Amino acid sequence: MRLYKFIFKILFCCVVSVSNVVQAGDIYGALHQAVIDDPRVLSVRSNLQALQVEADGSISAYLPTVRGNGSAGKLNNSDPLSRDGTKSVYGLDISQPIPLFGHESTRVDLAHRVLLVEEAEVMRMEQSVLFEILESLLEYSMRKEILSVREKQVVAMSEQTSAAKKSLEGGGLKATESTMIQSSAIRTNVLFAQAKADFSIADSKVRQYFPDGIPLIHDMAVFLNYWPVLLSRESAIDAALLSSPSLLKAQAAAEQTQAEYAVAKTDLFPKISINLQWQEGSFGDASADSWGFFLNLDAPLYEGGANFTRSKSAAFKSSAAKESARHEYWQLLKRIEGAWISWKASSDMAQVFNETETLDSNVVSLTQDLLSAGAATRISFLQAQQSLFETVLKGIEYRWLRDVTYVRLLHESGLLSLNSAN
Repeated sequence: MRLYKFIFKILFCCVVSVSNVVQAGDIYGALHQAVIDDPRVLSVRSNLQALQVEADGSISAYLPTVRGNGSAGKLNNSDPLSRDGTKSVYGLDISQPIPLFGHESTRVDLAHRVLLVEEAEVMRMEQSVLFEILESLLEYSMRKEILSVREKQVVAMSEQTSAAKKSLEGGGLKATESTMIQSSAIRTNVLFAQAKADFSIADSKVRQYFPDGIPLIHDMAVFLNYWPVLLSRESAIDAALLSSPSLLKAQAAAEQTQAEYAVAKTDLFPKISINLQWQEGSFGDASADSWGFFLNLDAPLYEGGANFTRSKSAAFKSSAAKESARHEYWQLLKRIEGAWISWKASSDMAQVFNETETLDSNVVSLTQDLLSAGAATRISFLQAQQSLFETVLKGIEYRWLRDVTYVRLLHESGLLSLNSAN
């Protein structure tokens, strides 16, 4: 009965952490705060805000330019044909572009295309940081579980070593069997020390994201349900084609270069504007009042081929960006395929080890009964017990791998977003 309770504790500690557990909503809030406080996210968000201001201001290409001018002073002139005396004038100069040939519209469109690229970059950075945080948090939980099991393994081996020593002294155990138990105890202590080191590394890594306390995941299935559930490879691909930040950024970059090409082409055409000038004042004893209305034409007749070269270069850049977007499309499909296969394989292995844990637990119980009846040796019991420990540890690792690969699948599908939680 004591052994049964001990085995139950081992299996229980692998599923639920009994200390410092917070609710799923609190975990999500902590993740959200960790992402928005990350320096990389703050940087790209600041860039986005700057480009948003520029995009909002691009409408000024359609609006008139109004300038005020004025001067006051005195001029002494010995030329009898020129004026002299006190001069005091002020006025306005208004220039209104006439939106022909696309000079204004293409520049406004370009400003918004640049903004779309940065919006996609913000999405990409947020999801990358979130994946990085989740990966470190899952590893922390996994290392904590392994350390707990290794610690119980050391305790069990210590009990076995003491029992073996007494049995050896009483003649109930061979010296070779006692040596094997001592050797296993040494190996167990070494693995426990390694588990402590691995946990310490994982702990320091995750604390950089959660300086106020590390949130623990009570139920992984419930936690992952915060994001859309991917039931098939096809659903993952469909989601990625709509939401993948890397694909959206590549497509937006292609549209940006196309907009740059459109701007370059408009430079080959003239600019037309209306100019209104008004002035009022005096110069000497004469009035200096005046007004004027002009239609201005600025046509690029010859600039050494600079405008044509810019246009041709922009066309090649646009073509290159389109090909890059196509390449990202195919690469995304490959990444989704790989992530899906990895997740399915690790899920199957996790299920296998869940079932194996139950079987090994039954074997340990049976061997305990046989040992009590004198039908089994302490070595056989020790081997069964160690087999259970190793199965539990393998199960922890495969459940961790299953969860990490699923989070990666969400990441590649573009669904690991702060805004896509259910």
